[in-house]
Amino acid sequence: MLDFPMVNATGALLMNKRTFYDLAPEHREIVGRLAKQYAARLVQLTRRDNAEAIQVLSEAGVVIIPPTPEQTASFKRNAEKNYAMSIPSLYAQELFDQIRGLIAECRDKVK
Repeated sequence: MLDFPMVNATGALLMNKRTFYDLAPEHREIVGRLAKQYAARLVQLTRRDNAEAIQVLSEAGVVIIPPTPEQTASFKRNAEKNYAMSIPSLYAQELFDQIRGLIAECRDKVK
């Protein structure tokens, strides 16, 4: 098995701005706080389940190997192509750029 995370799919809680701001301020705070709390818990559970799955596979004789630099580069090139094909049919360029910026900020904080 190749040790390279290909996809991390996460569900979302979506609410339009008007609906959100129609809520009382104390309810907006509750929604925001609980969304962060349960999203963090989901990440924890997913990582735990992934680690357990990898352990089970290893115990069953599956050999886990790291990708070569060439494979990693190829995966990244293909991901970029897929992102480009999704604009604007799935999401706007501005949204994509905003999300990428947020991801970069988060990754910088972890370093």
